[in-house]
Parts: sequence; structure tokens; C-alpha cells
Amino acid sequence: MKETHDAKGLSGAKVSRRGLLLGLVNRFRGPEEAGGQVTGIAPESLQADALAGSGEYAQAAAAYRCILEQSPEAHDIRAKLGWCLYKAGRIVQAKVELQRVLRKAESRLASLYLGLCLTREGKLEAALKAWQNYFNPDEPEIMREINLIRARLESGQTLEPQAAADQVEAAADRSKA
Repeated sequence: MKETHDAKGLSGAKVSRRGLLLGLVNRFRGPEEAGGQVTGIAPESLQADALAGSGEYAQAAAAYRCILEQSPEAHDIRAKLGWCLYKAGRIVQAKVELQRVLRKAESRLASLYLGLCLTREGKLEAALKAWQNYFNPDEPEIMREINLIRARLESGQTLEPQAAADQVEAAADRSKA
């Protein structure tokens, strides 16, 4: 803890770095958000993430929709909604949400998930276009699967779209992308 001084050099109360940071963060938040949360991650988002992580995709999608009612421009949440809809088998709805994200922001995850939706619909060429925007050196397994699909198509090989989607999805599931 450091002793603080006001503008006249007079000694004031002791303030920790954490207290100072909390004060600054809370100054920019609304009063309802200032409850000591420093992570910037709403509890609702953590709950939705936990549902998705446990495979409860329909419930997670509902939770993400609730968050989006309050924060419609939360593109990361909308991308997660798209992923949950995809995993719940609601491909068309997932595609709509992911395209909505990509119209407003760059999102490599939305690009990855949109490519999977398109692949499930049998549109490999369109999926490759979506995947052009997915570059993530931290996820080499996903990159490898996408590049293998691209190489096979460019060399004239015939690919079963469902098998291609299975390969990329399995890599994404292993990496928790």
C-alpha cells in the first residue's frame, strides 16, 4: 500500500493498486455494474460458457440470446451463440448469426464456425472462402485440417462435405476453439 497525497501534498488515506484500479474501472461502469467485478466478464456469460462447455448447447444458446438482448453488439457472444446453434444441429440459424457477426466485425471464430455450417450444407467452396479469414497460428491442428481440405479441392479430389466438416469440427473440439 502506498500513501497518497492530494494536490496540496497533504497526506491522505492509503490506497492499494487494486483499489485504485477498481476505482478507475468502476468510474467508467454504470452503478449496477460496479459491484467489484474486475474481470469484465459478466456472470451470465460465464454461466452460458459453462453450459456450452458441458455440451448443453440449446441451454447455452438461450443464455447467449439473453445476453444479446442486453448487449446486441457483443460480437464474441453472438459468435458463441452461432457455435451453440451449430452444435445443436440448427445450421441455418447458426449461419445467420455468424454472418451477422462477420458483417459488423472481424472474427476468426465466426469465420471458422461459418465455414463449418457451409460445409454441413455441402458448400465446400463457400466454406473455403469463409475459412480464408480464419488464421490462427495458436491452433495448428485446425489450420492443418482446413489446409488439407483446400489442397484436396485444389488438386481436383472429390471430398465428402460431411467428412470434411467432421475433421475440422473434431480439431476445433480438441482445441476448444
